[in-house]
Amino acid sequence: MALSALGSARRLPFPTLLVGILGAIVLSSSVTLDLLLLPHDGSLAHDFSAFYAAGLVVRAGGNPYDAGQLAAVEAHLPAVGDPAQVVGFNSYANPPLFAWFMSAMTRLPQAPAYLIWTVVMLAALIAAIVLLGDRRRSALWWLVLVLSPASVICLFLGQQTPLLLLALVGALRAVRRQAPLLAGALLSMAWIKPHLLLPVIVLMVALLAAGDRRRLLAGLGGASLLFAAVSLLLTGPGLTGAWLQTLVAYGRSLDQNQPDLSSLAGLYLSIVGRPWSLLLEGASILVWLSWMVWLVRQAPRSGLGGHDGRLSRAIAVGLAGWLLLLPYVHPHDLVLLAITLPVLLEPGAPGLADATTRVAACMSLIAPEADLLGFRPNFVLSYSVLVPLSLLVALRPWRLDTSGGNLSSQQSWAGQGLTAAPPSAAPSSDAA
Repeated sequence: MALSALGSARRLPFPTLLVGILGAIVLSSSVTLDLLLLPHDGSLAHDFSAFYAAGLVVRAGGNPYDAGQLAAVEAHLPAVGDPAQVVGFNSYANPPLFAWFMSAMTRLPQAPAYLIWTVVMLAALIAAIVLLGDRRRSALWWLVLVLSPASVICLFLGQQTPLLLLALVGALRAVRRQAPLLAGALLSMAWIKPHLLLPVIVLMVALLAAGDRRRLLAGLGGASLLFAAVSLLLTGPGLTGAWLQTLVAYGRSLDQNQPDLSSLAGLYLSIVGRPWSLLLEGASILVWLSWMVWLVRQAPRSGLGGHDGRLSRAIAVGLAGWLLLLPYVHPHDLVLLAITLPVLLEPGAPGLADATTRVAACMSLIAPEADLLGFRPNFVLSYSVLVPLSLLVALRPWRLDTSGGNLSSQQSWAGQGLTAAPPSAAPSSDAA
């Protein structure tokens, strides 16, 4: 599927070989630097420490969304990388059920708990990459993805984004295998960070065939209601209300100064403030929504089947565009863009023979590593903005066509880039 498109080195053109050699040098150098510098960095497990502190607050019967309560706990937590330092305040905005789960981990000291958490997130990352790839191919490319800077940042900070990646990849695989109910249940994991995936889920639902759409929504709604009921039972309605208020507060602050943004918001926040930043934020999201509506309107009335190659490409383009335009995106969130690999590197695609794909590959290896090592243009902007930007260019959204009958992945690469082949290229087999 995705990784098989790299093919045999004997058939690769010189630019592709050069990118491969430079990529290997950059990756090995970055891994060496990470191993030397990061284990003793005061920011090691910074986000995990916030989750851990939220778990301690919940375990004591408190409210982790109350800045005073959370700060009081974090003020006494030593940094995992440098115990001479304290963690410092880091707010908590994930669901209360996640904080309850973290309260179970507080039975362990912070450092061992972080180690276990890292192993779990690494397993989730590897599982997602295995689902993206082809088991018949070498594990080398899986290793490259695991060691890529965005993945390292996730593990370094103790982020839970690998869980979201695994859920998204599993959902796409389930839809492809005609199990939309399971796909919907997996996508309920998006509530961990709803701003990242919920709009893309809406796009997926809108493009699916009617029968698949209903079953996916049933799975998503059922699993979400189950999680909500369990959350209310374990943490009470008070924390759920506090979480919803926190989400609203985050929504109001999306256009304000935030560190290390990996979206275009970092560019305009570097130059302008309110009210222009608020207007630019709204305009950016409106652009994405307009594109989504156009894409859905040109799709067949019967929708796209899960096996249709254009569905996976539309989701990949939608996610890359959303992360580029969404005001609240950070380098560790870019691990979600691993789903673009099956599109860019699938059989029949130009792959690394395409210059824009080579640029995107280089940006994915270099830009987040610069952020990880502390090289940034300024406080609010990170070089990682080049990752979704270059991937979006490589995906060529202006050539994406969802009209006509269903096509397999390889057939849908006929013609130029992402332009679909004529409807007669394959019979329609939409689910009822």
